[in-house]
This record gives sequence, structure tokens and C-alpha cells, in this order.
Amino acid sequence: MRQHSRSLWGAARKWPFRLLPLAVLALCLTACGPAVSSAQRATPPATLGAGVQSYQASAARISTTMGDSLDKVQSLMGNAQPSDPTWRSALSQQLLVWHQQYLQAQKLRPPAQLSAANATFVSAMANYDAAGKDIAAALNTSNATRFASAKQELQAANQGMQQAHQQLQAAAGLG
Repeated sequence: MRQHSRSLWGAARKWPFRLLPLAVLALCLTACGPAVSSAQRATPPATLGAGVQSYQASAARISTTMGDSLDKVQSLMGNAQPSDPTWRSALSQQLLVWHQQYLQAQKLRPPAQLSAANATFVSAMANYDAAGKDIAAALNTSNATRFASAKQELQAANQGMQQAHQQLQAAAGLG
């Protein structure tokens, strides 16, 4: 009986330290904010060419879905419960959204003047996808290094999204 108590206590003592990477990741999500602001998700003006408008509308749908998912993940991480199957399932669903949106971004076919902005956008989406994979792996293995990697990927993704938005505005003559 004594060994059993000790092993349970040992697991209980380690558990708060397993939550530390989740807390760091939650802070990163909070500090980084959503992928794009609501102003950046706005519908493009009608004065742009049809190809630019179509591309911007498609990219805006991806950005909006990604921003909504990031908000949900931020909320989940703010109340991290890695031992709860419902919490893990909700997080996994959002990480799947990240992957699906990355795949959608890869399918975009921009007009020539938006090719640089598109490359930056797809790269940012690749960073979100990589972060999602790192988060999932970190939860499954309790590997703090994977959480640190996810944090770096999220920061790179958010910076890339801001850069893509600026490039898109400049290329479309809106910035």
C-alpha cells in the first residue's frame, strides 16, 4: 500500500509541471492574438478585378475560419484539462481545422500580382499546421520541447499572416 501511495503522489506532483507548457502555449496564443483582425477579414471593395476579388474572398474565408479556431484553442488552453477526453477531443477538432485550412490555402490560385502575398499566406498557414502537429504530439508525449516548438511556429504564423495581409493590401493597391 505504501508504494501505491508514493507512486500516486509522484504522479500528482508531476502533473502541475505537465500543465506548465500548456500555460505557456495559452499565453502565446493570447499574446499573438488571432491570425487576422476583423478589419482585415473585411470583404474586398468592388473596384478590384474579379481575379483579385475572388482570391481575396477565398483567403478571407480561410483567415476567418482560422481566426475563429485560434480563438477556440485559446479558450481551451485557458482552461487546460489534458486528462479530460472531452477537452482533448475539442482541441483535436480545432487542430484538424488548422490542417484543413492549410490544405485549402495550398489550393488557392492567385492572380499574378498576388503571388508573393499568396506564398507568404501559405507559408503562415504551414506554420499553423506545424504548430498543430506539435501541440498534438506534445499532449500525447508530455514533451515540453514540442510545446516550445509549437509556440515558435505560432509566432511565425502570426507574423506571416500580418506580412501576407500587408503584401496583399499593397499588391491590390489598397495600402
